[in-house]
Amino acid sequence: MSTVLHIIPTLESGGAETVLTRLVYELSSYKIKQVVLTLQGSKTDFNHQKVNQFAKVIHLKQSDFNVVHWLDNNPETKVIAWMYKPIVKAHLWASKSKASPEIYWNIRNSNFRYFQLFQRISLYGFGILSRFLQPHIIYCSYQAKKVHERFFFSRLSQSVIPNRWAKIKEDLPEISQPSTPTFLYVGRFDPMKGPKRLIRLFKEFAKNHPNVQLHIAGRGWTNKHIPESIIDKVTLLGNTPDIYEHYARASALLFTSYSEGYPNVLVEAMVSGLPIIAFEAGDSKLILKDYPFGHTLTSNASFINMMRKITTYPYSLQTRIAELSIQKEKLNFKKTAMEYHSFLLKN
Repeated sequence: MSTVLHIIPTLESGGAETVLTRLVYELSSYKIKQVVLTLQGSKTDFNHQKVNQFAKVIHLKQSDFNVVHWLDNNPETKVIAWMYKPIVKAHLWASKSKASPEIYWNIRNSNFRYFQLFQRISLYGFGILSRFLQPHIIYCSYQAKKVHERFFFSRLSQSVIPNRWAKIKEDLPEISQPSTPTFLYVGRFDPMKGPKRLIRLFKEFAKNHPNVQLHIAGRGWTNKHIPESIIDKVTLLGNTPDIYEHYARASALLFTSYSEGYPNVLVEAMVSGLPIIAFEAGDSKLILKDYPFGHTLTSNASFINMMRKITTYPYSLQTRIAELSIQKEKLNFKKTAMEYHSFLLKN
């Protein structure tokens, strides 16, 4: 294997981009040449500088780079297409190339909701296409694999490779118990992430807990998303670079997504020893299964009840600190990189 070509929409701060950024770094230790193509990105993307240290980055919207010509001159390239649009682009370019590059579909979604009719129909199209093209498929979660196989995705050459701890920070801040109960939410404003459910539940909880606070980290949030009745209890952090500082100072992470692949925020909270209150989405139940401070719930009432329990009877700092080293070892991203490397070599 001489070269890996990654194709991804952008290098912003989403889950897939975070995993790619870490994977590029880890695969560089295997002396693998890597090139990253973004379909719509730019040098101002959140992860551009990090990726650019270990791989050549080309933003196609700002470049006249000829992908087909490049594939012709690098026939041993393995192409990893991150998400659906890059998958289509990868096969279009490969069809025009003299080379026959191995193409890997990197699937990051676990499901689409009932109102996303176009996306659900499109999955059938991708499933039929996979039967015809027989690509290698990498799923980020077991739930993603399960869902996509319902849409007839090929089972010939596939692997589930969990993200684990991708956004690694070597020196985590010291955790503390906030003087005021403070919940943390990490995620962009996106219907799939359950922002309206988050606000609805917090508003209900705050009725009987006037001192509670909610900190929201992630792009897309504005004050217009927050009801006037709780505006003084909500702090919008934006796309903060020091997210682990907020994990260290919160009472619990609230996870309200309807659909996920492998939720990176759960892992980041786990290595910070932070209690987690979560709905089932993607592999959340599996990820939190053996985490002593993780609670996966299925109803609004049980979610609010757990918020009450954690603020009334908080876990001790001693037990949370003791759990950190266990989770850091268990979720070491080097295991993920090794699994990618093995799958690429095997196929």
